[in-house]
Amino acid sequence: MKLDYLYEVLLFALLILLQVLLFNQISVFGLATPFLYIYFILKLPVGRNVFFVIIMGFLMGLIIDIFLNTPGINAAATTLVVLYGLEAFSLFNPQILLLRWVSSIVLTLILVFTLDGFMYKTFKADE
Repeated sequence: MKLDYLYEVLLFALLILLQVLLFNQISVFGLATPFLYIYFILKLPVGRNVFFVIIMGFLMGLIIDIFLNTPGINAAATTLVVLYGLEAFSLFNPQILLLRWVSSIVLTLILVFTLDGFMYKTFKADE
């Protein structure tokens, strides 16, 4: 049980560092940016208190906002799932906005599945 919490704390810190130092520097064709930090929220146990999940999502987004000097966009996104909607906040060019949403979602999912596959193989080998 204590190892589970230690794992969550380490994953929380690692994903924030990776997002701030590496993934925010990536821009595929000027459209897609991977948001791997949401992997933490996805990997929380299913039975976890919903309030706890919302608070952890908000806290993670807030820490990323502090490091990136963004005005609460990531905190809102991890709480309300409206990252690009808040970033654009208008439908100035809906085709580009939709393309950014889809490409970032696809890129993020590829990274999440890759990381999850790696974690599964690592923990499976330990058993």
